[in-house]
Amino acid sequence: MIIFDSSTLILLAKVELLKEIVRQLEMVIPREVERESTVKDTFDAKLIKKLIEDGKIRVAKVRGKEETEG
Repeated sequence: MIIFDSSTLILLAKVELLKEIVRQLEMVIPREVERESTVKDTFDAKLIKKLIEDGKIRVAKVRGKEETEG
């Protein structure tokens, strides 16, 4: 499993490598990355949104530092 940030995800979509990567790896992104990556009406944002809808990219809640400290 690999967790990506929004800039990496967007750049992979722009250079048309994202589809190939999701075929080979389990990809997980935080909810904030989903929001940042799909907010615009661009090719890369539409591709990322489609891959999320198709279950190729999983969106997960990420625990913050304050949630992991006990």
